[in-house]
Amino acid sequence: LLDDISGGFNAFVQKTREELKGDREGIGDGINDLAGGVLGGTLGSFSKVTGSLKDMVGSITGRPIGNSKQATCISEGIDLGLLSLTAGISEAVTGLVEEP
Repeated sequence: LLDDISGGFNAFVQKTREELKGDREGIGDGINDLAGGVLGGTLGSFSKVTGSLKDMVGSITGRPIGNSKQATCISEGIDLGLLSLTAGISEAVTGLVEEP
């Protein structure tokens, strides 16, 4: 997380400095790097935490939860998230019916 944030911040400072000096054409490349570093680092960390929770719950219940597939784009991520949500709800209902 800190590597992504610091890398994004360093790129932001460098590119913004170049933009202010006039050494770089265009404006906003530094902001893109800062946002990408912070957002990417945060979401990556969140993904690791939720993956660990998923594994822990799966080991406690004796049933593995979901799969390890990772999305390569936003639409695929939404699809995988919805599939995981429906599978979780289905598992919960099944568990309540089998062992109320």
